[in-house]
Amino acid sequence: MRQIKTLKELLDLDSLRNISNVVRKEISTAHPNSDVSYVYENLCTTKVVYFEPDKAAEKMPVKRPSVYDNLCIILDTSGSIVFNGHEKSENYKAMKKGTQQAFEAGIGDGKRRDYAVINFSAGTISSGWIPKSKSNKLGSTINKVFAGGSKLNTDTLDKLSSEHETFSLIMITDGWIGNGAEVISKLKRLYDQGCDINIVYIPNSQTIPDEIIEMNEFATVYLTESPEGIKQEMKDITDIKVYRKGIKSQITKRRDYNILID
Repeated sequence: MRQIKTLKELLDLDSLRNISNVVRKEISTAHPNSDVSYVYENLCTTKVVYFEPDKAAEKMPVKRPSVYDNLCIILDTSGSIVFNGHEKSENYKAMKKGTQQAFEAGIGDGKRRDYAVINFSAGTISSGWIPKSKSNKLGSTINKVFAGGSKLNTDTLDKLSSEHETFSLIMITDGWIGNGAEVISKLKRLYDQGCDINIVYIPNSQTIPDEIIEMNEFATVYLTESPEGIKQEMKDITDIKVYRKGIKSQITKRRDYNILID
């Protein structure tokens, strides 16, 4: 809150006297014949702009669930991931299979869950939140192929977070995202509100994209270079953070909740 206050209102008596003595000394040195008796009184009445902390706006520490009920998977279906020459790549097939397995793992666990898939490249489609019991409806979103460009419409994330404040999110990507800064900002906001953010990074060059490096500041980044690795990472993430399976062994193996590129 912006306020106008005098130094006398803001500072204690000793502080004012100390400042006054310093100012008097400086003036006397520069102008030996000057009258410095006015300095203290003038300091006391000097007005300054004062910003009082808004306690209501202070952030409380984010409380993160130990396990998340709801799961969102974001699929980067740009051409560099989907195709190997004119054929569908093994990495793309593994990404789809891993996604299907991640949702199927919740069948019969007795928990009410919502699932969502976002698929992006030249365009973006989102399934929205789908109840676990109707997860077969996610297939059309999982199987959609744009394969031309790589831009994620972040409005889809706003829509999901308006319905569930916290959820576990997995993005499978090679990191080359056309609107990377916007996506990073949105994912960071989700992280700050308590969401669990995971990036399964599929490298397609020797250079790690800046987007991956920046996301590694808050997200858990898993580097994998094989189709089997993609499916395993997705299983490990959901086992630990959604379905709570194999906790002890997986935490030892994965150093769960640490930021890493391994």
